[in-house]
Amino acid sequence: MYKGLGGITVYFSGAIGGLMAPHPSLPMPHPFKDTLLAKPTFAKAKLIGDQIAILSLNALRNSGDTIKRSNISLRAKTLNMPLENDMFKVAGGISLIKRGLPELFKTRTEVGAIKIGPAMFLSIPGEIYPEIIYGGIEAPEGREFDIQPMETPPIQEIIKDKYKFYIGLSNDEIGYMVPKSEWDTGKPYLYNDDGDTYGEENSLGPDTAPIMYKELVKAIKHLD
Repeated sequence: MYKGLGGITVYFSGAIGGLMAPHPSLPMPHPFKDTLLAKPTFAKAKLIGDQIAILSLNALRNSGDTIKRSNISLRAKTLNMPLENDMFKVAGGISLIKRGLPELFKTRTEVGAIKIGPAMFLSIPGEIYPEIIYGGIEAPEGREFDIQPMETPPIQEIIKDKYKFYIGLSNDEIGYMVPKSEWDTGKPYLYNDDGDTYGEENSLGPDTAPIMYKELVKAIKHLD
């Protein structure tokens, strides 16, 4: 049914913060059979992979650019990020997480940008919320910090290259990067939820996203 199968594929995660994967209870249509898979099984995981492959094959059939020769430009920067998550501090103290601390309550990571022809690739060391990339950051009632969105304009608008790629979990995994105006760990919870969200529990802290946004913008503009 689908021609072009059998090649070597490079897969990377994108802006996956905020639990962007389909919910385990969501029924998914099988790409080759007239059936739905609802239960969270390995077969359903493979189905999602098949759907991604089909989307990729369809995209390759559209007209695009063939780059035969191009310069490659690279910008990378090491960062000492504030570590405010108490659970991460405890995990580091008992060697459950073995990262080391370059400074007291700071952890080392890096950001990067790669320019190849008409394409820009951003190296993001964790799970960034997609609204930081594509827009739509909110400042809802109940937020922890009485501020308006900080990580603006969206990264997608800052990159001027024709093709834009966001490589999440790249070179490191420092957890979630939550827009600071959406940060929430106490009652009343955002959107009338019953509890705090998964992102804050698995983030270095509320300043992670603003710092990462600032450094990504710097890397982009350095290569322009």
